[in-house]
Amino acid sequence: MTDTPALRHGRDPETTRRLIAGLRRRSLVVHFWRGALPAVIGVAVVGLGAWAGIRTFAEMQPSQQAAGDIRMVGPEFHGRDKNGRAYTVTAQSAVRDPAHPERATLAEPHLVMDTLAHGKVVVVAHNGLYDETSKVLNLSGAVTADTEKGEHFTSATARVDTLASHVEGHDGMQASSTLGQTQATSYAIDDKDGRVLLTGNVHTHLVPHAGAK
Repeated sequence: MTDTPALRHGRDPETTRRLIAGLRRRSLVVHFWRGALPAVIGVAVVGLGAWAGIRTFAEMQPSQQAAGDIRMVGPEFHGRDKNGRAYTVTAQSAVRDPAHPERATLAEPHLVMDTLAHGKVVVVAHNGLYDETSKVLNLSGAVTADTEKGEHFTSATARVDTLASHVEGHDGMQASSTLGQTQATSYAIDDKDGRVLLTGNVHTHLVPHAGAK
């Protein structure tokens, strides 16, 4: 019997052939990845760079939800009434309505206006909506109005026509002055005739006038 290497090691020719074929395939795979791996790494690096660039660009763009909004910090609106007296509307912040840019929603609005009958009038609230076309300021949330004559009004809501220097509220009010205290459903401070009109469930507690002392 002829002594061959395959038989000496206990392998038949078919087993040896399969082993050699497996080694060749493994060698081909190793050679493939040696050439392909740098290309794969390069593509990954380029992809990461592109993703980072797109993300940075997207973050620099305004969000869709805020598209068209104009936000202001510490805004001031100045104007004059029909008689040329000045008024100023300020707020902590404001956001313009993108559909109606003449309207601005105000946070903590503050109005100061000069009037003929009541002197300087100061009106403050938690929220407001100012229309620069109509010059009307709608207020809500702990509305207070104080006049230079010592009149003090509180109401849940109020509407201020800055052109006419007119203030009114219709959701319950309380008022105090040197004459006493009053409660009513509605009030109106009218600069045209100088009167303060109270309507609806009016209850008044009068005190002696200071001048009578």
